[in-house]
Amino acid sequence: MTGNPVLIDGIANGTISKGQFVKYAAGGYVACSATTDKSDGVAYNDAVAGGAVAVQIGGKVVYLCGGTGIADAAQIGPTAGGLGQTAVTTQYPRLKAYGACAANAFGEALWVDDNVVL
Repeated sequence: MTGNPVLIDGIANGTISKGQFVKYAAGGYVACSATTDKSDGVAYNDAVAGGAVAVQIGGKVVYLCGGTGIADAAQIGPTAGGLGQTAVTTQYPRLKAYGACAANAFGEALWVDDNVVL
């Protein structure tokens, strides 16, 4: 995969896996834990509490798809485990699929910063 994500450096405030949607909380980034979480980015690397995490906040990003595949050009929001899923109502979609993604695989997406609830 190739891509050109916009990255910022941060500290993990819990265990985070590469490709998980993350949000900033007091003390650092945590993995999104609800489908209604408003993601602040997508983790670029694995991290443990207190460790460094690079967070993708723009451009073309790499994300980890959840248990169901995602179609090309679909809007993407987090699952309850912080993985990517086709966005549903009440979600804040932060990504738009750049190609289809198989279940439990890494995919590419464009960062969307519209803050619109579906």
